[in-house]
Order: sequence, then structure tokens, then C-alpha cells
Amino acid sequence: MSKINNLKKHLSNNTDDSDIGDLILSFFHKEFSNEDYLHVLRQERWKFGIHCPFCQSGNITKQSVSENHVFKYLCLDCNAVFEDDTGSPLSSSTIPLQIWIQCWYLSQYCNSLQYIADKLNLDLNTIVTMLRGMQHLFQTEAILLKTNDSINSVNSEILNKKNLIEETFKKFLLLGGDTGKQPLDTAEYRRQKTIKHGNKDIKKKPNM
Repeated sequence: MSKINNLKKHLSNNTDDSDIGDLILSFFHKEFSNEDYLHVLRQERWKFGIHCPFCQSGNITKQSVSENHVFKYLCLDCNAVFEDDTGSPLSSSTIPLQIWIQCWYLSQYCNSLQYIADKLNLDLNTIVTMLRGMQHLFQTEAILLKTNDSINSVNSEILNKKNLIEETFKKFLLLGGDTGKQPLDTAEYRRQKTIKHGNKDIKKKPNM
């Protein structure tokens, strides 16, 4: 991956205060063709050897290369034909391959997910999904340690908000809300009512 090595050298030789994200994206825009992006995907995904995404066999032969530089492989065990992005989030994504690759390399130099989202004009949740997908696809664990902390933080915040909304809505229904309807006579309702009145001995009288 000579061009990726050139990118790393370019960044290490940077001595001014240029924005790191701008430097990375500028390099990609000037130096990378569609063939280069496909080459990076190929090198990253198959760095431990090409295997069939359907049966996981390593008994693979290259079948052809299209005019667009897309490689096709044939699994000699299950006879499946696949490409470098088959069975990955990239294959069904509407986001272009170059954006996926740019996102991946931005994540290695920038530990702010929001920063990456702003640079690529994507929302934060999309960046989280893309990085998780590529981390699994490229079989890497340690390369995104700082990013993973941020991802977990974002996911935790989303989950906490979801749980808070669900719990609030649940209490709203149990206590009758502002619907004018009689609240459900449940153990949770009686518990909430007891808390509300500050008296644990208060019990709802049975209907006569």
C-alpha cells in the first residue's frame, strides 16, 4: 500500500498548524483514484488471506478483474463468486467506497467522532456504524482504542436517553397521565401513588 505509506509520511512531515483532517482529505482527493480505493479495501480486508464470506474457506482462486478494477473470486469449496466488499456493510451502502476509506483513516489520526462526521458531512450515528463495520471487516482490535471509547460513550448516552423516555412514558400511562382515563390498578401504580403521597401505608380501595 505505497500510497498509504506516502500518506503517513506526508502527515509525519507536516510541521505547520494545518488541520489534520484537511491534510488527509486533501491527500486522498489529489492522489487517489477509484482503483486505489479498491486496492486499499483489498489490502485491509484480506491482510490475513482471502477467504470465502459464505463458507469461510480459504480455497479461493481469482476469477476475473473488471474494467473498473473490481476483483472477482471463486470459492472452490462452495462455488460462490464474490468480490472484495461481498458480505460487508460496504456492499449495500449508498455511501461511496472512498468515503468509507477516508473515514477509516481519519479515525486513526482523529479521536473525535464528531470531528470526523463534520469533515465527511455525515451524522454522528452513521460514523459510528461505519467504523464498527470496518473494524469488524478489517479484523482489527487495537487500532481504534480511543475511537472505541467515544463510540461506547455515544451508544451509552443514546441508550440512557431511550431508557429515560421509556420509563417516563411508562409512569405517565400507569398514573393516568392527562388522558382523563382511570389509571391501571397495578402494583407499579400503587407503588408510584404511595411515593407521591409520601405514605407507604396508603392502599387503593377495591371497587365496590
